[in-house]
Amino acid sequence: MRIETLQAEAPTAIDQWALGAGGSKAIAVAPPGDDDTSYISEVTLSEIQEFECTDVVGILSADTISQVNLKYRAKRVGGSMMTLRAGLRVGGGTLEEGASQSMITSYGDFNDVFANNPDAGPWSLADLNALRIRIRLNTAIGGEARVTSLSAEITYVRASDKSQHSVTIGVG
Repeated sequence: MRIETLQAEAPTAIDQWALGAGGSKAIAVAPPGDDDTSYISEVTLSEIQEFECTDVVGILSADTISQVNLKYRAKRVGGSMMTLRAGLRVGGGTLEEGASQSMITSYGDFNDVFANNPDAGPWSLADLNALRIRIRLNTAIGGEARVTSLSAEITYVRASDKSQHSVTIGVG
């Protein structure tokens, strides 16, 4: 298995979270998470932070893409209950969100697997090159949500050798 990490180019127009620490929002959520050294944060329910991802460089158009796995590292500061939902979409297409994940007061790792493009069934190279990933503050009773990494790990089968590989698209 091979993992290749790509960086996000910039937040999209859906840019509602604050930069808590770090040089930029994209750098703050670059994998691997560095916990409170750099992070984005939010306290307002339903606020979303979305990022455009750079183009994939390790996957060829003839390869078969098995799934997209959204991975993130997050915690809550204060409050008694908080949940986040990660999501993705291709360009301006249909949004699909993963499960609601409960945050605790120390950083934890979370992931959501998407076997198909929410717009058109199987994933294609063009879909991945237009991929946008996001995080949303789903529920909160006080406190602050912090996210220190957010990425999309792409699992695929190389057409020429039929062996499995992974490429991670990160934001940062």
